[in-house]
Amino acid sequence: MRSGKALPAVMDRSVLRPLRLSGAAGAHVGYGSDFAVTGAAVTASVCGTAGGRFDLTIPMMISSVMNGLSCGNAVCGSLRTDIVFPADMDEAELKRIMTETAAFCRDNDMEAAGGHTCISHGVSRPVVTFTGIGSAAEPAAGSAQLTKTAREGMPIIMAGETGLAGTAVLLRAFREKLSGRFPQTMLADAEEFEKRILITEAAGIAWKGGALAMHDVSSGGIFAALWELGEYLKTGFEAGLRSILLRQETVEICEYLGLNPYQLYGQGSLLITAETDASADKIIRGLAQAGIRSAVIGRTVRGARRILTNGEDSQYLEKPQQDMLAKLADNEYTRSHES
Repeated sequence: MRSGKALPAVMDRSVLRPLRLSGAAGAHVGYGSDFAVTGAAVTASVCGTAGGRFDLTIPMMISSVMNGLSCGNAVCGSLRTDIVFPADMDEAELKRIMTETAAFCRDNDMEAAGGHTCISHGVSRPVVTFTGIGSAAEPAAGSAQLTKTAREGMPIIMAGETGLAGTAVLLRAFREKLSGRFPQTMLADAEEFEKRILITEAAGIAWKGGALAMHDVSSGGIFAALWELGEYLKTGFEAGLRSILLRQETVEICEYLGLNPYQLYGQGSLLITAETDASADKIIRGLAQAGIRSAVIGRTVRGARRILTNGEDSQYLEKPQQDMLAKLADNEYTRSHES
């Protein structure tokens, strides 16, 4: 299998179907959902390797958990950390991971809820899983507001620019190469992107404005997020390519490196479905007052078709493709094993 997020078909037949058939799946456990509901608790998790050239940072990973909980209208109260650590790696790296985790929890008013650490010869670098636990605000996650069937014509709002975290990773990985091509002022601006990857404020504004459902943009970029939102809502949509929010720095860095910015790890952006145009207007006004860029980028349509428009041209959106960071990591792995 390819690296990165599992393909929708793999998720359905080998992950979700066994859970459904056994009756073990909880509320909101499904493709496209950022969170799960168990009683009054809402949980969200992220798993990934740490320390690699194209890996997310620890703050990015924990922010992803917080973003997922926000999509269930919940706030992260405690964070569990589980690590599989390489047997041949220095203990100082383990301490670094936990020091960064503790600092992030402290700075964001979260309790570190322990976890589990084991040492293994089966991994080449640390595999870290963060699980956030929170309590749902009103309307509670799992309520009728979240589970209504989407109807035709509902606006899809995008809040924040896609690819902020992915751009920050690219800047770290290719700093010397990019410094020879772009002005230092532009790269300095891109360095600040990692400070803007939490979408919790935007989610809170959207819930208060009457949002129906939302999905944070992450692995696979905005194209994957749109597809996943459609799966979650069980609906089709039309979205305008020109309406998608991107920073110019992201566009230029991706173009220079030969990457697709719409498939770049998109943390820092949020997709919001509103029931009516009036609700969408209220949400956009609230976001603007908070200094958060947003726009209506599409609408739900009857049936299952998922279409991207670009002026007078249109095309069907493909199922989620491999994230650009995972693709770069695969290429690096292949080169290292061929030499």
